[in-house]
Formats: sequence, C-alpha cells, structure tokens
Amino acid sequence: GASNALLSMFSSGRDGWKKRLVGIHYQGDTAKDKKDLSHAQAFEVCRTVVDAGRVPLLFDWRNQSPLPLSNWRRVPPICTTRQFASRGWGGDAEMNTALIEQCEAFVGIDSGPGKCASATDTPTLIVWTGHHPALYHDPAPNTTHLVPVGFHDMHPVCSNPGVVAWFDRSYQGRHYAGDPVVEVCKWLKEVLK
Repeated sequence: GASNALLSMFSSGRDGWKKRLVGIHYQGDTAKDKKDLSHAQAFEVCRTVVDAGRVPLLFDWRNQSPLPLSNWRRVPPICTTRQFASRGWGGDAEMNTALIEQCEAFVGIDSGPGKCASATDTPTLIVWTGHHPALYHDPAPNTTHLVPVGFHDMHPVCSNPGVVAWFDRSYQGRHYAGDPVVEVCKWLKEVLK
C-alpha cells in the first residue's frame, strides 16, 4: 500500500520526487497567533494534495504535527523529521531550499521555509493571516501571496499610499475572505493540473 508507493517514489530518482511532492509548512516559531494555520486547515491542504495524486511533505522538524499519524485512505503526508534528517536540519536554509527545489509546489506561512521557497523556481503560495507581506517577505517571481481582503489596512502599512502602490506593482497576490484554505486549495488545483 502506502509504503510501496513511497518506496517507488523515492527510488524513481530526482525527477520522480519533483513530480510527486508538495511542500507544506504551516506552523512557525514566532508570532504563532498571526502566522500559523491550524492542524484542521493543514489537513484540508494535505487532502487536496493527496486527491491530486501527489504526496504532502510537511516541513515539521519539531515533530509537532499529528497529520502524518492521521488515518489516511491513501499515501499519508511525509514529515521531514521522521523521514529525512534530525531536528537540527530545520534551521538550515540551504537544506530547506534544496528540498523545496525538489517539490512540484510549496504552500507555507510567513516563515523561514517560505522565504527559502521564494529563492527557488518552485511555484510557491505564502498564506498571510496577521501580518502584511511588504515588511516580512521580498517579492519573488515564483511566489504568490495569499492575503486577507483589506490587508493594506494592517499594521505597519496602514494604507500608506506609497507602500500600497509598490506592493501592488511588485508582488503577485490573491485575496481571501474567511478561511484562507479555500483559496489555498483552489491554487493547488490550478498548479497541480
């Protein structure tokens, strides 16, 4: 079953990985109330990835996510710590970037792995819930920022006309109202055709 699917994916070499893995990072280390997605929201993202015939790769070097242990009908998410390396590698930007480069897509929050993803060619979606991207994340051609409706009113931008104009010119953005995961799943379906 699932272990045979994982074994064949990893034995297929670099191209097999790139066609199958979708990186997901949904829990940060700081300002968690303004960044993190819930386990239930991450479960929905993982389910969309699995339904698209891909394998979720959770960037969870602290083994905090219960998702790899959940009851999955098909291939469960892979957790970086449980599969690849020790807890220490999670703070290594080079390791994160190299792994994200092997993914077909990446969904993250305002975090180190999200910034690493923007340094790759991997299509990347960064979900913003409590911060404005202009202060925390440089624009990148592979990165779309999913922001709440009315996000330009958020501190520290506070609708500053110069920052708003620069952001609108420099960043690729999508908006959501309510649960951001609805738009995350739409984006994934577009990218994982």
